[in-house]
Amino acid sequence: MSQDENPEQMLRFSVIDGFETSPGRIDENVGIRGALKPKRIDLRETQIGSVIQFYGIHPDSKYNCLLSGTEDERKIKIWLKGRGNGAIGSIDLMISQSFRESTLEKGVLELGKNYLLPTFWYDSKNNLALSDFMNYRTEPYRELFVLTPDHPQYRDVLEKNKRN
Repeated sequence: MSQDENPEQMLRFSVIDGFETSPGRIDENVGIRGALKPKRIDLRETQIGSVIQFYGIHPDSKYNCLLSGTEDERKIKIWLKGRGNGAIGSIDLMISQSFRESTLEKGVLELGKNYLLPTFWYDSKNNLALSDFMNYRTEPYRELFVLTPDHPQYRDVLEKNKRN
């Protein structure tokens, strides 16, 4: 049974089958101009194929994402710092949590609110292992970036890590 057919996979992230590299970074520090810098990203309204990048407060909390799937079954692929293999799961696994207001919003990334993700561990060959729910990370989203498929540098971002 593939990860797409297993109902348990809808409840948690799983390692991407095979070895799929991350899209490249999309911030201005790597020469990408015109990536959107929203305060809030609703993954239900974001174009499939979009590259999303977000940072947490910790200097190593840098994630690259790719919105995939279909309109009926949207998925998010996510890599820690663009390293090794990534994880995949339902967009509902991307959460914005406000401790002050005791609210939790699925499928949304929002500045000032906290994300909740499994801890990513990589072995010496960049193979990914994910923590169980007891070892999830949470910290505030610090920066958000979105690059849609119609951006002139989109193909370069997708091909960047395949060339390295």
